Amino acid sequence: MPGHARSILWAYPEYACEGSNASNSNELCLGNEKTYMFCEDVLFEITQLFPSKYIHIGGDEADRQIWHSCPKCTRLMQDECIDNVSELQGYFTRHIQEFLDKHGKTVIGWDEIVDGKINRNTVVMSWREESDNGNDALKNGYRVIQSPTSHCYLDYFQDNPYFEPEGILGYTPLEQTYSFDPAPKGDYDNSLVLGVQGNLWTEHIPTVQQAEHMTFPRILAIAKVGWTYP
Repeated sequence: MPGHARSILWAYPEYACEGSNASNSNELCLGNEKTYMFCEDVLFEITQLFPSKYIHIGGDEADRQIWHSCPKCTRLMQDECIDNVSELQGYFTRHIQEFLDKHGKTVIGWDEIVDGKINRNTVVMSWREESDNGNDALKNGYRVIQSPTSHCYLDYFQDNPYFEPEGILGYTPLEQTYSFDPAPKGDYDNSLVLGVQGNLWTEHIPTVQQAEHMTFPRILAIAKVGWTYP
């Protein structure tokens, strides 16, 4: 939330922006007060079901431009003196963070959430190495989980694509994964790097056998990167 929400919009079209629906939007309407109530209801259920200290809310890949053309969203931006749609997402993230904080939970979100002003208690999961948001988050005092596409995406090809099962376009061989230093150079508190995560997105992985093929041996390299100093 607030992107990657198409499944919600199919079931509850009232949470889409004006003029949008599940067929052309992945985004929740951030100018609709009921959106926040819906998210709180879902998250409250999650807090009751799972004992984890952390709850990952996503926050990635929202097409923020859709909020530009939504009267409800632009009205909220005017009322709250929000300058741009990145800050509008930050407004939403802070609302969710404050709600979960009351229930003893800590928010994790993908690094797009750093584009808006978010609470320092939020944990940033860094995946876009080209944006350098992970390093920016560390320098600004946020706790970070390192998961860059360049080293930690196990759905990327690990060998010559001509001889590999179907995968997402990208090349991450074992040597590259093993070379990853999750604590980048810079002036920040190293304790802010909480750890690393390997991702295996399964759009193109129909079987357990292929999942294991993509996972190993790179997951062992990710584990060793996380457990040892460079």
